[in-house]
Amino acid sequence: MDTVKHQNRLRFLACLLSAGLLFVMGFAGSGKVHAADTKEQMLSVQAQMQKTDQQMAEVQQQMTDLDNQLKQNKQQYKAQLKQFKARARAMYMMGNTGYLEILFTSDDLSQMLSRMDSMRAVLKSDQDLIQNIANQKNQIQATKDQMKKTEDQLAQIKKAQEEQYKKLASEYNAENSAANSMNLHFGSGTWTNDYIWPIDLNNPNALNISSGFGGRASPGGIGSTNHKGVDVPVSNGTPVMAIADGTVVYAGAASGYGNYVAIDYGTASDGTTYGSGYGHLSSIQVQVGQHVTKGQVVALSGSTGHSTGPHLHYDFYVNNSQVDARTYYPTLNFTGKGRN
Repeated sequence: MDTVKHQNRLRFLACLLSAGLLFVMGFAGSGKVHAADTKEQMLSVQAQMQKTDQQMAEVQQQMTDLDNQLKQNKQQYKAQLKQFKARARAMYMMGNTGYLEILFTSDDLSQMLSRMDSMRAVLKSDQDLIQNIANQKNQIQATKDQMKKTEDQLAQIKKAQEEQYKKLASEYNAENSAANSMNLHFGSGTWTNDYIWPIDLNNPNALNISSGFGGRASPGGIGSTNHKGVDVPVSNGTPVMAIADGTVVYAGAASGYGNYVAIDYGTASDGTTYGSGYGHLSSIQVQVGQHVTKGQVVALSGSTGHSTGPHLHYDFYVNNSQVDARTYYPTLNFTGKGRN
């Protein structure tokens, strides 16, 4: 029966839902400068939305099929019930006369009993058929009810996907704005592999990492959910240093980053380029094109842009892409909730 097919399909959809394969909340928003990451996640969410649309269409088509089955079932039920009532009424109207007719027109007792058994069998068959049709109706309705629940779940998933897509699109636009305004590029000069941490290690919070690199919950609902740097919770006005000799390539406002300074440290002998970026600054003490030396104070930490409190956002660039800075400081012992 088609209802069995619908039930099997329903079980499959339920497995997808329970496994979370249709849900998009695992797709976190991207970091603020790496717009390409957010674009990739937008495409992933968009693909999930298309799958959800397809599954919703399949469920709706199956519900339409079930509606048609219910209509046919109802017609069969009415027709069979009508036929049963007609037989029962005819037998009732016959009463004793009908049984006498069966008695006197039968050749013998065996034939008479056989005819009476046949009449009872016809009525019993009608009753069984009516009950079977009623059972089918209940089964179809139960499957349809379950389909409706699946449809509602898919609708909730689609709504969540749409909200996530809007959020990613908003982040993508902000990131593009920041990336385009800074137009960061590193590689001029020579990287000597002689570099330091941007906060003086005598500062008690220098190695305290309040938010690490990668996925996280959005701080205060305004921070990135795919963090492309590390946050050091130093107080407002803490000196921020150039980690090596280099050239300032950006110094100014940068969307959610607030005040931002980026420094180009050049290219290593193997062709790898290096740079650093500092966000949420309260004060910028250098200008674009200025040569800086290792340990020189280039800015003061703050809480500008999308920030929930004073700290330094530290970006480490390798080949023009942000990476986890901590992997380039193997001898330092980081602490804090974002140390890993």
